[in-house]
Amino acid sequence: MKYSIIIPFKNFNVKHFDRCCKSILNQSEKPNQIIFIDDSGKKNNSKNYLNSKFKNWKIIIIKNKNNMGVTYSLNKALKFSKNKIIFRIDIDDEWKSNHVAYNLNIIKKNPKFLFYSNNIRYHSIKNFIKLDNFLVVDNPFLHSSLIINMNVHNKG
Repeated sequence: MKYSIIIPFKNFNVKHFDRCCKSILNQSEKPNQIIFIDDSGKKNNSKNYLNSKFKNWKIIIIKNKNNMGVTYSLNKALKFSKNKIIFRIDIDDEWKSNHVAYNLNIIKKNPKFLFYSNNIRYHSIKNFIKLDNFLVVDNPFLHSSLIINMNVHNKG
């Protein structure tokens, strides 16, 4: 199953970038698109760093001219996704190597939900959230392990 990863960030911190990027590179199921969105509104070395980390990967780097916030950045990045399954991770988070494979299996078994989210305490999906098409626009507090199934998004 093809999927994209969206990674919004505001501060360029090599330590956080290294951990996050390593956890993506170590996934058993690899993404075919990674979208980074720099919401700092400042000049930094993130583009060069990301291009060096993902030399053989298809990545997109979007830069906001000003700090617009996570909700704006997430919605902007969604417009660049070429896949219907979209994982979101914050730059200071990391995944276990089976995170994507495990969640893709859950989605295959339960394809009718718009959003999927991990239970942090037990690191497994316990609850599914099905909400209207406006949740991403109206709620900036979505957990960074959120998965969006855009196959459901456009169904009335």
